[in-house]
Amino acid sequence: QHLLFKIVFKSVFMKIKFLFNYKLKILSVCLIILIFFNDVFSQHANFIKYYFDNYKQSYASDIIHTTDNCYIMVGVVWDFASTNNYYILKTNSVGDTLWYRENKSVFLNEAIFVIETSDSDYVFSTTLYQIHLVKYDKNGNLQWEKGYTPVPGDPFTFNSLVEVNQKLYAFGTHYTPNNTLEGVLFKTNIDGDSILTMYNTSFTCGNNINAAIKYQNDKIAMSGYIYDSTNSNYIARLSIIDTNGSVLLNKPIQSSQETFGFIIRENFENGFYFSTLGSSQYICKMDSMGNVLWSTDFGVGADKYYLSIIDTNTLLLMGHEFVYLYISDSGQYLSYNPFDFPFNFNPPHISNTIVNGNKIIMGGSTQDPIALNSESFIVEYDISNITSVTENIFQKQIFAFPNPVLSNSGVLNIVFKGNSIKQLYIFNYYGQLFDQIKIGAFMKNQIKISIEKYKSGIYFIKSIDENDFIHKTSFVVY
Repeated sequence: QHLLFKIVFKSVFMKIKFLFNYKLKILSVCLIILIFFNDVFSQHANFIKYYFDNYKQSYASDIIHTTDNCYIMVGVVWDFASTNNYYILKTNSVGDTLWYRENKSVFLNEAIFVIETSDSDYVFSTTLYQIHLVKYDKNGNLQWEKGYTPVPGDPFTFNSLVEVNQKLYAFGTHYTPNNTLEGVLFKTNIDGDSILTMYNTSFTCGNNINAAIKYQNDKIAMSGYIYDSTNSNYIARLSIIDTNGSVLLNKPIQSSQETFGFIIRENFENGFYFSTLGSSQYICKMDSMGNVLWSTDFGVGADKYYLSIIDTNTLLLMGHEFVYLYISDSGQYLSYNPFDFPFNFNPPHISNTIVNGNKIIMGGSTQDPIALNSESFIVEYDISNITSVTENIFQKQIFAFPNPVLSNSGVLNIVFKGNSIKQLYIFNYYGQLFDQIKIGAFMKNQIKISIEKYKSGIYFIKSIDENDFIHKTSFVVY
């Protein structure tokens, strides 16, 4: 009996030890994964605030940070009676509504661009006229609204608004009667009184003016493009003008078969960051004379991106559908700490991104496809740890984004750098082959794969290029 007791005791003890060790291993693996996920999901939302009720739908067009540390958002709101009104909303620093104003017009009337003026008021444009400017003070009192038709009778697209030395400069594009594009500069004083209208002269940086920024206190830098019918190319251009519209600089930046839009930002060295959109995302850094210091083609397109300057070493390129890329100030990809996805529905529309100290704020809209309503939102993230990112994946020949990717978002983008890829394998966390993709000739450098069948977890990609070299990367589904 004593021997039997020892045998039974030893057997039970060994099983307990085995289970303990097994659970310890499982716990260790879970801990490693938890640490990994904590690192991946390091950009937690500090807050997210939604606006409007279930009886209205809204679409946010723009958001700015004000000098009194608040936020101004503008856009369009409509109800089930199909009344389209512009709105302007002011919140405090944590997204609580301070005041809200809505135009009661029965016409299509969307606020599309807003700036804070030097007298601490807010001016925005709407789609009621060719150029329709509206001004509110910081307490939400209407100051004036005025409509202008600088090109009467011709289709006109408003693209940008900037203030320099207490003058407002509105930029846009219109089609002439012979169906050609022409850039337009429209100038008013701070009270909205018209001063000057200029048409397709050398300042326009091409036939289409897309964006403008105040530059060096008394100048305006603009992005635009022209179409080169001889070579069937679009040519992106940079222009700098003085406050009278005289051209100081006008030069081509990039040519491509598809170039549809631009981003321009002033950098810390008093030059520019310049980006074009089209079949791929091209971005460059320029000095004050428009000379390109570096340029990078990210191989991703078909989206509108907003460029934010985190600090002197880090840039954020945020797509309006929550696709993000961190870039070093030398134009290289950086490993990134992606943002938590706090939205109930995917994808949201991002209307702008704002860097405020160690915070980044995004404004936009999200739609509920079941309830058939949409809401504007403001979400804030802490980015104080962005500068601690050290891994550089620019040398990698393959990378995936967004990473991590939401399981019901539908699509993962895989981009190849260098040699073309001919075969791609995807393995699950246990090393089992999960998917195998043969790359067609038409998608040598970028593919999109559906991830609807992918469960939450870590996946590994192994690709073989045309020279039979192997390249690896990974992605996370959550």
